[in-house]
Amino acid sequence: MTGFTIDMPGVRECTAVPVLQAVISDCKAGDSFSCRYGSHGVNVAGLVRDCDIPTKQAENHKHVCKYHLKEFMKNLPEDDLNSRSFHKIFNNAFHKIYFGYCDMFGIYGATPPEALHVFRIGICVYLYEGFMNHLSQEMKIYLNMLSKQVVAQICRHGNGAYPLVDCFRHGIFHKKMHLSGEQKMSRIFLLYCCMMIPEFIDKLSKSSKRSTSKSEGFVWSLPIAKDWMKLFEYSVGFDAWLRSEEQDREPFFFPNFDPKKPNIEDVSAAQYRVRAYMKLFKKCVNRTHGAKLLLTKFHHLLHFVHYARIHGLMINFDGSRSESNGKTINIAPGKRTQNRVINLTYDTATKYVEYMNMETFSCILQCHHKKLYNSHDLKSQWVQTIAESNHLKYEIPPFLPDEFNDWKVGGSRFQIQHSPLVMFGSAIGGMTIYWRSTKYKLWDDNLLATLECRLYSGSKTNVIMASPNLDVLFTTMKSMIRNSN
Repeated sequence: MTGFTIDMPGVRECTAVPVLQAVISDCKAGDSFSCRYGSHGVNVAGLVRDCDIPTKQAENHKHVCKYHLKEFMKNLPEDDLNSRSFHKIFNNAFHKIYFGYCDMFGIYGATPPEALHVFRIGICVYLYEGFMNHLSQEMKIYLNMLSKQVVAQICRHGNGAYPLVDCFRHGIFHKKMHLSGEQKMSRIFLLYCCMMIPEFIDKLSKSSKRSTSKSEGFVWSLPIAKDWMKLFEYSVGFDAWLRSEEQDREPFFFPNFDPKKPNIEDVSAAQYRVRAYMKLFKKCVNRTHGAKLLLTKFHHLLHFVHYARIHGLMINFDGSRSESNGKTINIAPGKRTQNRVINLTYDTATKYVEYMNMETFSCILQCHHKKLYNSHDLKSQWVQTIAESNHLKYEIPPFLPDEFNDWKVGGSRFQIQHSPLVMFGSAIGGMTIYWRSTKYKLWDDNLLATLECRLYSGSKTNVIMASPNLDVLFTTMKSMIRNSN
């Protein structure tokens, strides 16, 4: 990279060359980049890619990590690397990349654990499961009822500083197909709000759970209930700390940080609080299945302070935005292809183009024909996969498409033409949808049913019966048969 020229006060023109500071990735990708084994089972010697923690000591919150250095790992013989759960790669491309301040750690320190997978999708799930495993059926019913009341109170105040708990308005046990990382954290916040109600603490401390063939019994007491309340409170604060946009520098470096040994984890004020959280977590959460607490995500809590010293605030290497974009652009349209490897990329891009065209159709219809939009409950295909319920409306972005809009990756079945000067007249004045296909006829029932299914219900199943209201809606629809030649 040759860089770019900038003018600096009091200095002649200089060339600035940006360096790669970090690679934001999940655990699997980070392990692949650093040539670590793919397994994280209890029989693997080394647990993580960036420090020397043995798997058998993963739940030790007092462990002092020694982080891997690039030159040290490059010069290790193959047997030593295998004993640390690494493959021997003689020409790793990442070893030739300059990582700036992080260069002494190389790719091992340039793939930091990030808050989404470690905390929200990991620790918050273990915490919720551990709490629910101690509750009797009677307490679960009471908690479900109480959570509805708490959500109603929080939503009524409309405080944007609170986590979004609206998805639990039907109760904390309301069945959903999938919870996002933000919603899993909101679930912990909702439990914390319930724990702050004296009646719930009083009833919880006097309850007990009988042992069954699938789970052990548990007897609650007031000190145990207070420990759980403290753990929920610390968890909410921990998440806020991970996502804070501004923090003091001093707690990360003092009182015991030696800049001459940056690969040795010294105890700072921030690290002390992380260890205290892990100690309380182990006290309350009795995870008995799987690897118990010998988990990568649990140990990686100790690494946040180290990476904050290198990369700044944890939000700098958070993977939430990239994870969301990946699901929207790649995973969602990719699931609606034939999953053929040879043309998977092309088919995924084509599906994404179709969704974008439908998004434009929804946007125009809601902006100019609100009543028609509401009468059909039109929603975005994207929102349908993550919406809290089928009754939420899609918030249309404040823009309209160009006069002629044809996103395509070699051709899309949907093509939208919009004339902004024609605002009235037909049912969807100013817009024409061209359906390009050789499979369906113009007014075939299957065509209308498919459009209704894709545009309104968002369902993946084929609908045989078409709604008669669509005859009014698509009065300006035309067919444009692709020339087979």
